[in-house]
Amino acid sequence: MPSGDSVRAFMDKAGRRPFVMPEWIKDGDLECYVRVTKHRVGDVVACTFDVANVKVKQRSRRKGVFKVWLAIVEAECDARGLVVYVESVLNDDLYRFLKARGYEDVPGEVNACPCVYRPSSALAKAQGPRVRDPVDVEGVLRDRRLYGDSYTREDA
Repeated sequence: MPSGDSVRAFMDKAGRRPFVMPEWIKDGDLECYVRVTKHRVGDVVACTFDVANVKVKQRSRRKGVFKVWLAIVEAECDARGLVVYVESVLNDDLYRFLKARGYEDVPGEVNACPCVYRPSSALAKAQGPRVRDPVDVEGVLRDRRLYGDSYTREDA
């Protein structure tokens, strides 16, 4: 079963800085492609721990390996003020599993492969901006400057 050591090491390295280089982490028979970034969830922009790809070795499938790993991720995210975000769920069983755990669809996503997030206390504490109209370029640039995005123009 997963120990969670690789998740903790990645989160320690990432902190709450958005846009950390994604990486594959391995924990026993499970490998995940993860990153820390920001996403719109509900009506705020929040720091998220993204689960973008999951591989479980055949011999460990249907034995609760991902369930244990996800519980570790959720606990670590709660402790660090991050929102768990699962990107482009391709597997119907995984989607039903996540929905049963209380995950919600990302609002406004019209996609054959839905993205889901876990509502948590981190959302209540999110200090991201209210989501603006996407054409509000100056507002986006101002938000990037305020929230540490490295692509911000100096004169914005």
